[in-house]
Amino acid sequence: MIQCHNPACQARNDEARATCQNCQTPLVHRYLWGVGSDLSKLKAGTQLTQRYRCVEGNILLDEVPEYLPGQVSPLSAGVMPYLNLAPLAGRIPVPHTILTAESLLVDLTLPAEGLLLLEQAPLAHSETGIGLLPTLAAEWPGATGLRQLNWLRQVAELWSPLNGEGVAATLTNPSLLRVDGTWLRLLALEATASQEAPIALTALGISWQRLLPGAQPAIRDSLGSLIENLQAGKLTIAKDLRQRLESAVAALAGSQPVRVALATYTDQGPTRQRNEDACFPPSGTTTVIDLPAINDLQASTPDWVIVCDGIGGHEGGDVASHLAIETIGAQLKPLKQPGLSPGAIAQQIRQAILAANDIIYARNNQEHRQARGRMGTTLVMGVVYPPFLFIAHVGDSRAYRISASSCCQITLDDDVAARDTRLGLALYRDALRQPGAGSLIQALGITESKQLYPSIQWHLLDDRCTYLICSDGLSDYDRVEALWW
Repeated sequence: MIQCHNPACQARNDEARATCQNCQTPLVHRYLWGVGSDLSKLKAGTQLTQRYRCVEGNILLDEVPEYLPGQVSPLSAGVMPYLNLAPLAGRIPVPHTILTAESLLVDLTLPAEGLLLLEQAPLAHSETGIGLLPTLAAEWPGATGLRQLNWLRQVAELWSPLNGEGVAATLTNPSLLRVDGTWLRLLALEATASQEAPIALTALGISWQRLLPGAQPAIRDSLGSLIENLQAGKLTIAKDLRQRLESAVAALAGSQPVRVALATYTDQGPTRQRNEDACFPPSGTTTVIDLPAINDLQASTPDWVIVCDGIGGHEGGDVASHLAIETIGAQLKPLKQPGLSPGAIAQQIRQAILAANDIIYARNNQEHRQARGRMGTTLVMGVVYPPFLFIAHVGDSRAYRISASSCCQITLDDDVAARDTRLGLALYRDALRQPGAGSLIQALGITESKQLYPSIQWHLLDDRCTYLICSDGLSDYDRVEALWW
């Protein structure tokens, strides 16, 4: 049963319901993955505590998701890699809480560190219930060569950050690599056998050798050569491996057309007197665009969508948000030459964001704005450059990837709670308890560009899914997760 989070209702509802049977409020279904003990021997419906109920295997349901879980302190060594890798939102699950043997209502053998419960694990919702997303190995034989290469590209992209935290062994464990269309997600993190030294890339060569027989003919020879070089120690730098796979993906997708549907909408809401949000294209725009392949890109200008949430009131926030959109749009117009690498495109996007920051920052100085009087804006944007979609963000405006079976937040807020999480000081939901947890640590226009660090990621446009970018007016209170369900 799930408790309605509407304070005026608080009714208990069957977990299969999308809305409260009493007040029709959308229900938040927070399913978690347990790490540290095999829960499959427990019957479905078993209550681990008065809050968490076993659904199937190691999947649990948080029955009161509107309340923060019990505080965890001190933090164990096993949870630290999750916190340090928090910027890899959407790929790495998020620690929710840790249950101790003393807190359980059942007799269950747990390790000394307890049972770690993970949010945003790669779980899939369907008409028949909730389950795990399929493994990469299971989906590999039926995938296109383009998708196969893109999965390996994402593994290569994750190699260095995971190796730095001593958990690169995760990427060689087939049961931990889960896929949702073209998107790769990790079920949990697995520590390297020896913490004294990073794993060599030869481990990937050995792991990928098992995939080679199922590789599509168009990529089998080149992939075999790549695997041979990995195993022979001729390719030892993860960046070089990633770039080779990025080039292979771009080349294979070179003749693939892309259809993108864009829609924008903004509203000041029922209580605000002014709307400090701004978006591009203008609110109310709905269009379907057939984009050319990357080899024909010079015939068309790439398309982008921007959402800004202004800071500083009507005389500041809405000015800053519109300045950001105008500046970034002007900076991106020249981005139409074909053949650019993802890294080069990301750099141009970064420069456009920094240019917008410079203009807003200079405007603040010219108008002698100080402290809270300085205007600024958050930013989240999507740029289509076939065959990739680039997502960039600053502040607490968010991006989500939504497929038929899952909804996944793919950006990490630039606020105090998220900062303390990635510094390893607290679990995210524990960090939310402190005063000022939602205060921004960066936004456009507040500081000089040398102190601004936009995050930029890219996704292959190779499956049917929706990318939602929005301000906190939509994402607060788990609205996206509740409405998606």
